[in-house]
Amino acid sequence: MGARFQASPRRGAGDGTTSGISDRVAGLRAALKANRRRIAVATVLAIVALAFAGLARIAEGVDRAQLLHAIEATSGWRLAVAAGATALSFLALTLYDWTGFAAIGRPRSWRQVAPGAAAAFAVAQTAGLGPVTGAAVRWRFYAPMGVGAGEILRLVACCTLSFAMGLALTAGAAVLWSPAPAAAMLGVGEPAAVLLALSVIGATLAALATCGRWGARLAAGPSDAAPADKARPATPAEQAAAQADAETAPVPSARVPAARFRLAMARQLVVTVAEAVAAALVLWVLLPAGSIDFAGFLPLYALALALGVLSHAPAGIGVFEIVILAGLSKSTDPADAAAALVLYRLIYHVIPLALALAAMGGGEARRLARLAPVAAALRLAAEAAPRPLAALALALGLASIFARAPSADAASAFAVAALAGAVLVASVQGLARGLDLAWRLAVAAALAAGLALTLSQAAPWLAAAHLALAGLLALLRARFQRPTRLRLPAFSTRRARAFASILAMTAVGALSWRLSSVEAQAAQALIAAAEAHQAWGVGARAGVAAAFALLGFLPALRLPLDDAPDARALERAAEIVAAQPVAAARLALSGDKRLHFSADGEAFVMYARRGSTWLALHDPVGPEHLWPELIWSFIESARAAGAVPAFYQVGPERLSLYAEAGLSFWKMGEQARVDLAAFTLEGSKRQSHRRVISLAARDGLTAEILPPEAAAREIDRLRKVSDAWLAARGAREKGFSLGAFSPDWVAAGRVAVVRREGEIVAFVSLMETARGHEVAIDLMRHVDDVPAKCMEFLFLRMCEDLKSDGVAWLDLAMAPLSGLTPRAGAPAWQKLAHALYEHGTKTYSFTGLRRFKEGLKPEWRPRYLAAPPGAAPARALLAANRLINRPDQTET
Repeated sequence: MGARFQASPRRGAGDGTTSGISDRVAGLRAALKANRRRIAVATVLAIVALAFAGLARIAEGVDRAQLLHAIEATSGWRLAVAAGATALSFLALTLYDWTGFAAIGRPRSWRQVAPGAAAAFAVAQTAGLGPVTGAAVRWRFYAPMGVGAGEILRLVACCTLSFAMGLALTAGAAVLWSPAPAAAMLGVGEPAAVLLALSVIGATLAALATCGRWGARLAAGPSDAAPADKARPATPAEQAAAQADAETAPVPSARVPAARFRLAMARQLVVTVAEAVAAALVLWVLLPAGSIDFAGFLPLYALALALGVLSHAPAGIGVFEIVILAGLSKSTDPADAAAALVLYRLIYHVIPLALALAAMGGGEARRLARLAPVAAALRLAAEAAPRPLAALALALGLASIFARAPSADAASAFAVAALAGAVLVASVQGLARGLDLAWRLAVAAALAAGLALTLSQAAPWLAAAHLALAGLLALLRARFQRPTRLRLPAFSTRRARAFASILAMTAVGALSWRLSSVEAQAAQALIAAAEAHQAWGVGARAGVAAAFALLGFLPALRLPLDDAPDARALERAAEIVAAQPVAAARLALSGDKRLHFSADGEAFVMYARRGSTWLALHDPVGPEHLWPELIWSFIESARAAGAVPAFYQVGPERLSLYAEAGLSFWKMGEQARVDLAAFTLEGSKRQSHRRVISLAARDGLTAEILPPEAAAREIDRLRKVSDAWLAARGAREKGFSLGAFSPDWVAAGRVAVVRREGEIVAFVSLMETARGHEVAIDLMRHVDDVPAKCMEFLFLRMCEDLKSDGVAWLDLAMAPLSGLTPRAGAPAWQKLAHALYEHGTKTYSFTGLRRFKEGLKPEWRPRYLAAPPGAAPARALLAANRLINRPDQTET
């Protein structure tokens, strides 16, 4: 025991020493683990720096001018073969994931995995750290298909393993096929090179043979699903993913047989060999002919690619180049080799990366667009797009018309651009209204101008702008779907004179171009100025002439006019009118208006079109609970047609409905309504009315209200009075807010008439509904030689008769501009309207009409114009004026 106690201190000292070493090792491990990211980044940067340093030494003898010359001297067929080989290489890369999914027991169709695989390899082989970046890209593509993170990691592991073995197999096979180049590069004899190749191939096949069991465990991995005892209800997204998995992956991934894994890996080896051969072909075909045969180049490429991947530098940059340049130093001029490497990087790395990023960006944009706020914002932007694009088309059209060619060689391209600019200018209005034909013309013109200017290489910014416009129009095609038709305007002397002026301007331009050409041939000293003048003559003059011609004679970009209301629609409208109390709603049946029905057909808006304005008359007709949706529907339909919606003569009770739809209000005048229940001829205040009746009786006047059938019998006499009234004033029939004299229209309702000695000398046509709540006046006409108070007498007797019939209200229509006050804070247009109201016009007295209606002691109700803010109210008023005074030009 004493010996044991004496030996203890020696073991304790030894244990202390061992413990100290263990502590240091543990501390070092902890430090490495804590700083592994920094160490990895520093290592990569050091490798890249060393590679660039070596690359710089090798490239010292490369002259920049020689490099650029070598790039420019590369023939087009070599570039085409390189592009084709790149496509084949990426096609093979997509098979990596296809066979990889089979290796992990989750087979997918090639269509499902091809986009994600191509994008993953394009990003991974360029960004560096391929397994990490490739896994991240694959996650964005495969996660929506229900593929879990663990499965993606196992897929990446299988692809990485097969890539390493396939690259080694490719290099070994290439050395066996042609050992001489490899032996020369390695500085050994051909037998040694062959032996090395056989060793590499044998090691690869041995790895494939022994990877079955442990590779199957790697492929299977831990299950991504939660344990049964910790299961929770699946979310809808997880249920959808599980359903997708069940449809596309019938083979479970819990266990993968070793034989199946070896078969899948063998397939991946074949894919790797094919991909490596195609990728090597990209660089080899860009090298000068005779530099090195393909079999000798293949192992060099494989070695450079492997070292580049192991360096984890982005795209193996520096490492890959230094290996290639060193291997080709004895057989290829450094400038030619460097030129081939630059083109290889562009064709095999930059272009696929750009396409992959564009595809990923498009996918992210579509995913983002599904979010409700973003989708709403995009819809608003798309709805507002036609007008900005029309403005851009106008700017580019004018710029193309007036652009001057810098040389005679570019004159033809600028002439094409000028003519295309004229088409763009002519299509501007149609683009703003979302017309399909305008879109087609604008896209064709923008493409023509862009391609012509691109080929001329004279105005790259203008060419790019035209191509960008074509791209934007193509992207927003859905906003230009409204069908159009061509419709030439009617012939007029003014248009003929304008067209003659255009032809004269074109002839002068052509003549000046011809003369400048002759002068240029005669005077060589002025050739530059003459060429510029030729370019201006061919381009700008022809473009301006074509623009005016198109603008003057192709307002053909018009909406197809809808059919007028058919008999069935008019019958339905008549039923709705008869069931509601507003008598003026019968104007919907006058034939000069269109009808916009509610979804259930129980209400409608009557309106007419004038130019780009849809002008509705009065409030909607029908049950009031349908008005809000009907107002919105009318406004949206007008805007969808590229028109400006407006409501003319709406009442004050429902202005909030128009405000909610984004419309503003402007007072148009006041409507006079006589309360027939309160109407009487008794009392001192009505003495003047009784005097009018007495004077009319003394003059032999009598008044009565004819029913529709009696009015039909008297239609010829009524027409005689109407014609005399129109002839005396040099007027013609009006429309829209008034009826026009026609037998069917006048005889459709009752007519109040004044007779003298049995002959009709004045009449007022009436509108009313089946409910009999209100009667509205329409046409008021008389012959010239009637007594002064004839019409007042007619209205007094008409009020008495209607009151006795149980009618509650008599609508005397609106007194235009009435009730507008010129206060200091009033808008300028209101002050102008008041001045017009006070002084009237040569043929119309606004104050006189107000005084006449005031005699019946009516109630005055304001009437408004509801329209979008800005220039829309003025356009609506102009439209109303033309619709009322020129009904023959109404677009119905």
